[in-house]
Amino acid sequence: MKTIDEQINEQCAIITGAKNYLHDTDFYGHREYEGGSPMPQEVKTRRAQCRFDINTAEAVIEELERQKEQEDPESPEPIGEEAAA
Repeated sequence: MKTIDEQINEQCAIITGAKNYLHDTDFYGHREYEGGSPMPQEVKTRRAQCRFDINTAEAVIEELERQKEQEDPESPEPIGEEAAA
C-alpha cells in the first residue's frame, strides 16, 4: 500500500505532466487567435482533458492532505508570521 506522501507525489506528477502539455501547446491558441491556422481538434481535446486532470488531481491532493492531518493531529507549531496569526 502506498503512503499518503507517495499518493500525493503521484498526483503532483499528473499535474506537472498536464501543465507541461498545456505550456507546450499554448502556441496553437496564440496562432489561432492571431488569425493563423486553427488549433487541431485533437490538441483541443487533450488540453481540455489536461485541465480536467489538473482539477481532479488537486482535489485528490486536498483530500489526501486532510487524511494525513487526521492521522497526525499533532503537527508542528507554525513559525514566523503564521504563529502570530
